[in-house]
Amino acid sequence: MARYILNRVLVAILTMFVLATTTFFLLRLVPGDPMAGPKVTPEVKAILRKHYGLDKPLMEQYVVYMGNLLRGDFGWSMAARGNKVNNIIRDAFPASLDLGVRSMIVAIIMGLFFGIVSALHRGKPMDYLTVILVLVGISVPSFVVAGLLQFFFGVYLHILPVARYDNWKSTLMPTFALSLGTMATLARYMRASMLEIVNADYIKTAKAKGLSRLQIVMRHQVRNALFPILTILGPAIAMVLTGSFIIETVFAIPGLGRHYVTAMQNLDYTLVLGLTLFFGFFLIAMNLLVDFAYGLIDPRVRHTRG
Repeated sequence: MARYILNRVLVAILTMFVLATTTFFLLRLVPGDPMAGPKVTPEVKAILRKHYGLDKPLMEQYVVYMGNLLRGDFGWSMAARGNKVNNIIRDAFPASLDLGVRSMIVAIIMGLFFGIVSALHRGKPMDYLTVILVLVGISVPSFVVAGLLQFFFGVYLHILPVARYDNWKSTLMPTFALSLGTMATLARYMRASMLEIVNADYIKTAKAKGLSRLQIVMRHQVRNALFPILTILGPAIAMVLTGSFIIETVFAIPGLGRHYVTAMQNLDYTLVLGLTLFFGFFLIAMNLLVDFAYGLIDPRVRHTRG
């Protein structure tokens, strides 16, 4: 088990290094000048470029940035001047985390519920309804769902606030819009996993022992069907976090998504890098936890992949 954990940690560290390096150099290929502006004179631009180290050779900039990164310093924002990237992340992340946690809870509970119900009622109206909902959830982008929710519940019915994120009512629409895609994905995988094991030998044995249907479903079908679901939890979390960029903008939520979009528009190298690495670290950590959990519940994984 120790070797398995060590391998996973080393892969995570290598992934973070590749992510930091790739993002750093790709940003420098984006056309435009982060110091440009209608009121920025050439003299001021030269001072700013020197202040942010953009007057140095590219490789030297890279070495300096990686050195600061090892100390946990993401640098100073180029657009929001006078603000450190670390402080921006500290102030805005709680809103993004709150939205992400709410969305993941809804997605996991409802996704597993619909997947189980659909599998238990295969070929019946409930199954067809679930399949339709899954197709809609996977196919329709989150920002389209957000716009429809805003129009129907906010503009037409006037029962929910169109934007803001300051009370429980204002969290309902963004939470549902962000969780729908992940909910549909989990329901789809749970349904397939349940149907795959319905004719397994241990299910037939449980029936032969005279166990009730509820006992068979909860103790055997659901429990064993959850194992494959663990492998997609990492990507599911990624879907929620990346989708939050758009949802936060649509609902005017003061989270990291708004800063990310603004930083890309302003070519704020340090803020884009900082946010990309922060989200990258978070997602890699979640995938690492999923790997650990899968290794604990299934010994075959740590022996074959360790």
